[in-house]
Amino acid sequence: MGGATIPIHNFSTGEVIQAPLFVATLGVSSYTHAEAARNQQVDSWIQVNMHALEFYGGVPQLSIPDNTKTGVTKACRYDPDLNPTYQEFAMHYGMGVLPTRPYKPRDKAKVEERYQARSVILTSQMPVARWHEQIGDPTVADGILDRLVHNAHRIEMRGDSMRKNRGKTGV
Repeated sequence: MGGATIPIHNFSTGEVIQAPLFVATLGVSSYTHAEAARNQQVDSWIQVNMHALEFYGGVPQLSIPDNTKTGVTKACRYDPDLNPTYQEFAMHYGMGVLPTRPYKPRDKAKVEERYQARSVILTSQMPVARWHEQIGDPTVADGILDRLVHNAHRIEMRGDSMRKNRGKTGV
């Protein structure tokens, strides 16, 4: 949630707010999770981190977050001071945290690589019709869906998954 934002349009009032964009990428696979946050406060930081872990279905041994003031109180390559709430979050999940150094984009090369890409594939097992319910805030949901659905080539799968079909045939 360092600097990138996306515009969230409230179609009722015409108001446009800039929502911080949180991006998490797994190192080897470059599997990416992106989410608009409400703000850059600690509760939002914890929430988007938790959503990323839920999205991946697991916890990495080490997280390399951006050196944001929300998560890091004192930057240091070898012994950083984390925000106490973020430290408790990491300890709860058994995850090490090594924040990037200020102004060193190579420390987070995978996220920078995904951020610089001009096209991104987003997938979901949840039907688009249920995204409002899942996201919670209708304004944020409208903004995300407007950006994703209307400017995207959409492929919707129907029927059983290949995994389920293969299980039926015993392959």
